[in-house]
Amino acid sequence: MRFFTSAICTAVGVGLLAGCAGMSGQSGSVPSVTTQSRVARAASRVPQSLVSPWMLGAGVGRLHLAIGLRPDKKASKGGLYGSEFYSNASDGEGLINGYPNPDKKNVKPSCSISGYAINGWGIDPSGNLILPSSTESDAEPSVNIYSGPGMCGKLLASLTDSTGQAADAVSFDATKDPIYIGELTDTSTGTGDIVICTVKSGGCEAPITNSAITGNGAGVAADAKGDCWLSAGTDTNTGFVLVYWKGCKGKGAVATGTKNAGFGGLFFDAKGNLVSVDVTGALYVYSGCDPKCKVVSSSTLKGASLFGNLNSKGNQLAVADIGNSTIDVYTYAPTGVKYLYSFDNGLDGTDYIIGGGFNPTLKTE
Repeated sequence: MRFFTSAICTAVGVGLLAGCAGMSGQSGSVPSVTTQSRVARAASRVPQSLVSPWMLGAGVGRLHLAIGLRPDKKASKGGLYGSEFYSNASDGEGLINGYPNPDKKNVKPSCSISGYAINGWGIDPSGNLILPSSTESDAEPSVNIYSGPGMCGKLLASLTDSTGQAADAVSFDATKDPIYIGELTDTSTGTGDIVICTVKSGGCEAPITNSAITGNGAGVAADAKGDCWLSAGTDTNTGFVLVYWKGCKGKGAVATGTKNAGFGGLFFDAKGNLVSVDVTGALYVYSGCDPKCKVVSSSTLKGASLFGNLNSKGNQLAVADIGNSTIDVYTYAPTGVKYLYSFDNGLDGTDYIIGGGFNPTLKTE
């Protein structure tokens, strides 16, 4: 099902896109969506996207119809993923596609996994895909684990996240270790939080949050000590706050010294720096953030971006570019990034390309 911007912004209660009013940063002036609307959407449990219309380009200049592809048994181990948000079973929209690494020739995807309301997702160092995919039925699982390192592997487990809409995920080994889920919204509060899930338990623990999170949750990160971080908004999809929890429990603490104007994905680099994607089109590299952050570097990305990750060597970054409806690949160093190439084959830009990344990703334990 396709929803155009005008229809979306006149039907906030439908909840397909949160924050039609736009994105504001620490010094921004874009008006925000009211708390009343946020609570109403939380109560409805209708899946939401982290994309707001302002993030899109002036127009979608191409159309690549996404079709559900069966996994290629001869596909190479590892590659690149690219995903889009919304799903309609009749035409395959709303999915995550598998591509070769590198994909400088912009080839067709070799495989795909269909989904519904896909925001962020995670890849563990073994290449297992952790796919938070909301469903139209609350009774269905919302976090699925697919085997790696091959692309679009078999379904290993389905976990029920009963407290909210899962929007991002990270784990050191999704099959046996804790899986840290960043929830876009908790159904009881209408704001973002973190839940810890395991395949062994088949479910998730009670959410942890912080009073400074008054908007949607976005990127989640965790380290080998069990500490965790969440990038979130301060009013629906606007503003930015980064929260740190020692041991991933308790009330947490707001990280200080950040420069982001907007939320986005989080991940660690090979030097232990916390990398923060800023949806306004920037990338910040921080040291510390437990809770005091120190800026290591900042870079400008090609367009409004939300989720991405590093390759297994930690020297390349792939990130979904919402503004240009592409997956962009850069060289990465803690001192900054350099653009290499983009691809978009098999992705339909009208349905909001949100996630991009390498399989497998960097092992940071």
